[in-house]
Amino acid sequence: MKTMYIILGVVIAALLLFAAFSKAQAPEGITQLSAEEFKTEIETKKDIQIIDVRTAGEHKGGYIKNSVLMDFHGSNFKTNAMKLDKEKPVYIYCASGGRSMGAAKILHKEGYEVYNLVGGFGAWRGKGYPSVK
Repeated sequence: MKTMYIILGVVIAALLLFAAFSKAQAPEGITQLSAEEFKTEIETKKDIQIIDVRTAGEHKGGYIKNSVLMDFHGSNFKTNAMKLDKEKPVYIYCASGGRSMGAAKILHKEGYEVYNLVGGFGAWRGKGYPSVK
């Protein structure tokens, strides 16, 4: 049991370090948001776009309400992403934050206002926030 707590502590510490590093390494113009900040923003802001860049299989396991699936590794990601409204901010997430940062860089380069969920859907679920199945 003690070993399990030690492992859990190491995992949590690693996630916190990753989140801090990711936030610090965001390219200028892309806003990194913690799960708490992301939740507050999508619940209080109007006229936003929430994009899930995970795979369809991951999406079936649960997703953030009102999000639209656009698989980052799908052949039509960029085509679909360029159809987003440039007048509305884009809130983006994946499983852990890597793919969504890649997608955020593409969108930002094209002139979109982008907010990335640090730690992705894993961080969202880790906080116990609701998801749709």
